[in-house]
Amino acid sequence: MADSEATLLRRELAAVHGEVEALWGAVAERDAALAERDGEIARLKARLAAYENPSAPSSSRSLFNSRRNDFRRKRGSRGSDGEGSGRPAPPGGEGGTRRRRGPPEGHAGVSHRNRPAFCTRYGLPCCPSCGAGLEDAGCVHKLVSDFDACRRMVSFTAVLETGWCPRCGARATAPSPFLEGTSLGPVALGLVTELFWMRCTDADISRLFEAFFRFRISASAVASARRAVSGALGRQLDLIKLAFLACAFVQGDEAGIKIGIRGRSGYVWVSIRRRAVFVAASPGRRIPALREHLRWILHRPAVPGGRAPYTRFAGVQRCRRRLLARAEAAAVDGKPDGAARYDQMIEFCRRIRGMGALAPLTMTPLAREIRGMIPAYPEGRLKEHLSRAVPHMFTFLAH
Repeated sequence: MADSEATLLRRELAAVHGEVEALWGAVAERDAALAERDGEIARLKARLAAYENPSAPSSSRSLFNSRRNDFRRKRGSRGSDGEGSGRPAPPGGEGGTRRRRGPPEGHAGVSHRNRPAFCTRYGLPCCPSCGAGLEDAGCVHKLVSDFDACRRMVSFTAVLETGWCPRCGARATAPSPFLEGTSLGPVALGLVTELFWMRCTDADISRLFEAFFRFRISASAVASARRAVSGALGRQLDLIKLAFLACAFVQGDEAGIKIGIRGRSGYVWVSIRRRAVFVAASPGRRIPALREHLRWILHRPAVPGGRAPYTRFAGVQRCRRRLLARAEAAAVDGKPDGAARYDQMIEFCRRIRGMGALAPLTMTPLAREIRGMIPAYPEGRLKEHLSRAVPHMFTFLAH
């Protein structure tokens, strides 16, 4: 008897259920295989991270050491006997060598993301000290990143030639405009310093470089760049101070400027010597600002303008060039007897210029002579400036 249609449908449904069960079994087997492969990938990544750690020693026992340290940490012991660290003391005698930090030899490195695009060579034809020819020539390579002529951040390799001088026995290296301790060039360092003084953090500066210049730099690299700039400026400041402390007089002045993008007004104090210039910015030009920025030089006589804060210097020599310029302006404007008074002032300044050191009593006639010229001047700023400058026109002669 032929099977009914319902029986056929039940058999077909049972066959479909069997196929579905077989498919679910295959899916379970595939999930187990994927889980096993994921575990293997995680294990390999852990091994790779251990070998790519820049601080890991060049040793094939790194994984064993890691597992051993975990074991000791769980047991609360620091060494194999639970007492000491288990690490031998670094040798201090002859022949002792310390373990080198960093990646293994031949490692590609994981910290440098910016690859050099070209090389720039800095030559050293002879010894900078004695001018002799160099022997045992070599090169020092330094990765530098800076802005190019198109205002793009590029990385390049600076090749500095080195050599040994047989005459003076010194090892010389070609000079370069790059600072030690950072891979940024002068223009990039200037931008980092400017952003930092605009109250940007190291992380903000890092994001700005990546967002605007497509240059990836970490916040720690920004901090290293700031330390390098600070060290270089500190050395230059020490040299400037030595140059000022070795001189007899200081020439100084201040000028009003705008500080910041909001147009706030401030002042810049400028102190000048023949080979040194010291510049300091301040929101004001009163005595506290001068003490804050120039306290290390206030014991020296100065040649300043006519402002009251300059009286805090050990001695004040009024700038005769300014007085002569004001007298010349009066003569040029056609003031009555302006040319005659200007010639008289020039003659007096030429006479005292050739004098040596004089005692205070000897300078009294000179001050009396200047005071005799003042009544002939008409009322105005020139007469007022000259009257206030008389006590401070002969400080050079006193020293």
